[in-house]
Formats: sequence, C-alpha cells, structure tokens
Amino acid sequence: MAPTRPFKDFRAKGNRATGGATKRAGTVSCPAAAPAITQAPNEYPAGRISRTPRASRKASAARRSSRSPRPSSKNPSLAPTPLGPCDPLAACPAGARIRPNGRPAEPNGIVSDEWLRARPDANARPYIGAVKNPTIPDDGYPLRIDWDGILVDDLGHEDDIIRRVQNVLEVIWKDRADAIELEACGILCVRELRDYFRKPGNGGFWMDHVKRYSKSRRKAPIYWYLRSAKGNYGLWLYYHRLDKDILFKALLNYVEPKIRLEEDRLRTLRGRKEAAGSSGREAKQIEKDMDRQEQFVSELLDFADRLRRASNLHLEPDLNDGVVLNIAPLWELAPLKEAKENWEELVEGKYEWSSIGKQMREKGLVKK
Repeated sequence: MAPTRPFKDFRAKGNRATGGATKRAGTVSCPAAAPAITQAPNEYPAGRISRTPRASRKASAARRSSRSPRPSSKNPSLAPTPLGPCDPLAACPAGARIRPNGRPAEPNGIVSDEWLRARPDANARPYIGAVKNPTIPDDGYPLRIDWDGILVDDLGHEDDIIRRVQNVLEVIWKDRADAIELEACGILCVRELRDYFRKPGNGGFWMDHVKRYSKSRRKAPIYWYLRSAKGNYGLWLYYHRLDKDILFKALLNYVEPKIRLEEDRLRTLRGRKEAAGSSGREAKQIEKDMDRQEQFVSELLDFADRLRRASNLHLEPDLNDGVVLNIAPLWELAPLKEAKENWEELVEGKYEWSSIGKQMREKGLVKK
C-alpha cells in the first residue's frame, strides 16, 4: 500500500495569495504525492492543466467567462469534471478565459471554440496538430474585455459597469435581456441596477460581494469599489489585475477626462446663464443646473485628489500580502473600514513581514 500523508483541501474558499478566506477541511488520508501530470508525447507540453501552489495563487487573474462551456454547443464533455480531494488543483476556475497553455488568457490570446472542442476531455489540452486556429482575437469574443482591470460608474462611458452587466444579459438572454434586468431589479429591491452598484452598505453589490468573499473575520473582495464622497462617481478595480501603474491609469484614462468633460459642461451652463439673464423661469432652471454641476465637479476633484495621494505613494501591490493590506493605501476611497484600520497599523510599523510594509519602511512612511 502506498504511504499516506495528511491532506487539507483549501479549494473551497481560495487561499492567502488571493486574500481569500481559507476553509479548513478535515484531515483525510491521501496517497503520497504522485506526479500530477502525465505528459504524453502527442500532447502539448504539461499535458493536463494543473499548477503548482505558487502558480495557483496567481491563476485567478482571468475573469469568469460566459463562453465556457458553450451553451450553444450542447456538448456535456465541455463541462469540467469535478475534482476529487486528491486531484491537483486546476490552473484556472471553471469557466475562466484561458490561453492554449492552460493559463489565464492574455489580449488576443483567448482559446477558440475549435480548441475547446478538440480537447480529449474538459480537463486536458488538445493533441498537437489537432487545432488549426487555437486562439481568437479580442473582437471575436462575445463581450468587450478590459484587460487593465478597470471599470467605471459613469453613464455613457464605454467602460461603464452597468453597461457591461447589460451586455452580459444581452449575450445570455438576447431579446429577454430587458425583462431579466427588470426582474433582477425587483429581486434586489432597487429602482435600477446603478442604484444597486452604488449603494456601499447592506443591500448593495459592494457589501454583498464583501460578504460572499469573507470567512470569519477575514474579508477578501476581489472587485474593489472606489467611491466619490457622495457616490455620484466611482471606479471598480479587479484585484488580480493590480500592478504598480493601475492607479495612474485610472487617473489618466478615466478620472481626469471625466473632470474635463464636466468642467466643459459647467462652462456651457455659465454661458447659457449669461445669455438668459437673471430673471425668468429659464434663468432659474439654469441656476439650479449650474449649482448641481458645480457640486459634481467639486466631488470629482476631491475624488481625483484622494486617488492621486494614493498613487503618489508608489507602492507596488503584492497579491501574497492579501486583500486587506493591498487595499489599505486606498482607505480614503474604499468603503471598507478595515482599509483605514490596516493603513494606520502599517504606518505604526505593523506587518513588517509584508511586501507593502517593507516598501513603506524604505520610503520613510513608517513612524519612527
């Protein structure tokens, strides 16, 4: 009989690298470690899609997909088989976008339908030479992909998070998309989806997401909500797309263009006010619109200042630190009380073992 060793199943709730809460499972007896991959000479290198523990901590970088398995194919073999307690972890979550080597997808490198159907089974890769076109370009994917990991709460913007949700509804339900959206709003007890995504407390998407990605006292949301003071504008960052430039990209590509647009609208209103004079119904309405627009521009400028303060810290995220430490520099924007608490502790010199703690000490951000 093969020797046995203790085995703990950490798949249920993620791991420390993604900041996910770990669910302790009972200890079971498993066969001693055997090679997780049997490489056949006629398969792509590495054969079955599996990963090492180190790689597993970074493998969730692909967002979940509406394409795999394809409902239109009606092919049950495309659905990944459930993993057993002693099986190696999959390289990506079921339904995630991947590239031909089985790792998370990259721009213009998503596997094609042909590649998916050519697999011997849903947990393996096709045989060499079996696929003529293994990948598709981004415009061949049914949904627009934001590889920078940033969406915005901004009506009319091409990366508006509500528009993206509606796009998904249209891909899945087609002509019934509007009815499904209304039904969802009724279930969520909101007038429209934007109200649900903007609400930072209970009953909103943010808190629902935090609760779903929490275990005990450990909170690990992977979609970060950065909210303006009054909630009229916001950004959504995808945790696994964090890099040292993501905050600067958010400023340059989203916030600053939005400020310029709203300032132009304010100037237009002022011009209309001068032309309308100081009396009359039209003039009074323009004054109300101007006041509302001035407040919104002020809110955007405040949001930009807070985001700029965080970006100017030049702290490089490290997923191995976990969510609560990586989100700490954004404590002025993220509606998560643990963010401020952890930032204050970092400033006091706690968490010296972490990458962010070491960076802060090197930059003189830690109190002496």
